[in-house]
Amino acid sequence: MASSANGNSDDVDEKITTTTMTGESFRRITTNPTTISSNSIWTNMEMGAFSRSSREDEDDEEALKWAALERLPTYSRLKKGFFVTGSPGNAREIDVKSLGFQERKELVDRLVGDDEEDLSRFLFKLKNRIDRFENLNVEAEAYVGSRALPTFLNYCFNLFEGFFNFLHILPTRKKHLSILKDVSGIIKPGRMTLLLGPPSSGKSTLLLALAGKLDPTLKFSGRVTYNGHDMHEFVPQRSSAYVDQHDLHIGELTVRETLAFSARCQGVGPRYGWEGGLKPMDAEQLREYGHKMVDFIADYYKSIENFPVLSEVEPGYLHKLLPDSAPSHPESLQHIFDDIQTKILPGVTHWQSPNYFAYYPSNSSIAGFLGEMLSAGLNIVGFSWITSPAATELEIVVLDWLAKILNLPNEFLSAGQGGGVIQGTASEAVLVVLLAARDKVLIKVGKNALEKLVVYASDQTHSALQKACQIGGIHPENCRLLSTDASADYALSPAVLGEAISNDVANGLIPFMLCATVGTTSSTAVDPLPALGKIAKSHGMWFHIDAAYAGSACICPEYRHYINGVEEADSFNMNAHKWLLTNFDCSALWIKDRSALIQSLSTNPEFLKNKKLPLMLQASQANLVVDFKDWQIPLGRRFRSLKLWMVLRLYGLENLQGYIRNHIKLAKHFEELVSQDPRFEVVTPRKFSLVCFRLLPHNDEACASKLNHDLLDIVNSTGKIYISHTVLSGKYVLRFAVGAPLTEERHVNAAWDVLQEKASTLLGSM
Repeated sequence: MASSANGNSDDVDEKITTTTMTGESFRRITTNPTTISSNSIWTNMEMGAFSRSSREDEDDEEALKWAALERLPTYSRLKKGFFVTGSPGNAREIDVKSLGFQERKELVDRLVGDDEEDLSRFLFKLKNRIDRFENLNVEAEAYVGSRALPTFLNYCFNLFEGFFNFLHILPTRKKHLSILKDVSGIIKPGRMTLLLGPPSSGKSTLLLALAGKLDPTLKFSGRVTYNGHDMHEFVPQRSSAYVDQHDLHIGELTVRETLAFSARCQGVGPRYGWEGGLKPMDAEQLREYGHKMVDFIADYYKSIENFPVLSEVEPGYLHKLLPDSAPSHPESLQHIFDDIQTKILPGVTHWQSPNYFAYYPSNSSIAGFLGEMLSAGLNIVGFSWITSPAATELEIVVLDWLAKILNLPNEFLSAGQGGGVIQGTASEAVLVVLLAARDKVLIKVGKNALEKLVVYASDQTHSALQKACQIGGIHPENCRLLSTDASADYALSPAVLGEAISNDVANGLIPFMLCATVGTTSSTAVDPLPALGKIAKSHGMWFHIDAAYAGSACICPEYRHYINGVEEADSFNMNAHKWLLTNFDCSALWIKDRSALIQSLSTNPEFLKNKKLPLMLQASQANLVVDFKDWQIPLGRRFRSLKLWMVLRLYGLENLQGYIRNHIKLAKHFEELVSQDPRFEVVTPRKFSLVCFRLLPHNDEACASKLNHDLLDIVNSTGKIYISHTVLSGKYVLRFAVGAPLTEERHVNAAWDVLQEKASTLLGSM
């Protein structure tokens, strides 16, 4: 917050680093960040610092060091202190060298023994203080012209004249000078304050007046208050000081350059508000702010383990901390960073923390960051080929790469009748394929048969399927979520599916879609794809495979068998943003027959038609190019393929496979830890990097759910780790999902220590 000042003035308020610019001078004043009684200053000083009066016995090198220190502008400040006497609040400034032994001891004890909380409260009060100066006038009398020159003759004349003037024999020849005249303003500590004025305008004098260090020979009038308290009510030097200044003289400084510097200090850019108002894409400001933002993010990751994993705020907390309306004038980037640190981050659940084990991961990486930055920088809206050909074609190429890595059938590649498209999430993917499957079957049976259409999946299938049915007009009762149990590791039984289909057909209903899952959310169950695919094919149903989480593991040859049977599928989906180091959102969907998707979702008004060249005319209608607007729900789409492209290129397949294997290895390690403790049990066999387990009750199954619920709450409330739960066969089960990019074995071990400790506490209280 910059100070406002009228008249002639000088540099800064106390406790901050301040930059001052005058018409022809550039001045920087550096002040102490805390009061002189700070523990951090005095705890590093020995008692000898108070008693040293001579250094005759020191060698020349040491003497030179002390001499250099004494020449520092801050040296005299180090010899001063504050000595509290009598009642609380009664303080006086003292010279440390003049103290007696007992006073020195008392001063050191008081300084070193300061309570950190007291210091924190002091700094908080300082930050919220307002220093006001009103109608300041500072005058002086001085010799001018040749009489001001420091000559021996002038010295003698001045001495005799002063003597006779004191006797009222001769009048003084000193001239009356006004240094400050009717200066008023406000200074807010904790903010950089810019003070502008020509040389010799009284800037230093103003600062000395604010710090209570004005030369007593000067005539002073006006008022300086700290939070409404006048100078005589307290010791101003206790919380403010004029410490040092450095002058850098500039021959000429234009008004434009002065305003540019002022804008820089306020954080609004070098040319803000001059030529045409706001310039939101100034390249140099982007460079400056970009570096600062990258530094901020890097510092966040460097210290991420210091944050409680699960946010501890109450609902509505942020509304109380932020203003009711947006600012009318620009604020500095540093001010925004401060608000992020103090207001936003406390309300963040840290998904990238190495101690985050709650849900399936939402990975980030340097490569993902870079791709996301480039996408935001280009900021294209690639709904059709012509709106940005590179966006469309890179997406086609990258998804062909990934399909080949997964060893998907050739029908899913862009060279055939199918192809891949990036959706926002698996929820969007299942919605668009459901709409395509619905419209495909309605063409055969008639649109009036919509209420007879039936979808099939297991009771472990993601709830996104139910939402897709609601949007697609499928009656909720016709979304068959078939029961699973522990005997098949919660996978969908082909026998159960066949029976359900037979019953529905007998009742005049129309089976039109089957959704199988590879790696369910609750337990990573894997449905038997080959058998389910044959059933779907025999009934003419659309067969969709949701491998949102576990699809990433299938880039490793040893886990590829989990998607055997994908050749029977009409569509296949996996989320690169879950476990493949690609920042959210990036959900890859492949389809064997893209015409079904386009027929269901295509809209082609005149203003959206491709017309690059007259000969080309409507290129998309001639099947020469792909318009991804016809493969998704929204019209607009981001350049999401950039980040997946960056990940695949910067890391390479072998490193990505090693990354997946390491997480599975850590999950296996946790599973072994659970198995070795007889108080716990692993509920369902681990397949990937999720472990489902629970704390066993003392021969009382009825209280098992409450016991594990309490354990979950207690563990998460520590802030050290974050886990989640599910319900399998009526049992309340805890989930431990390994997948954060920074997680190492030590984090898994530490999490297990927390679980064991809290389990012991719970069981001991029963």
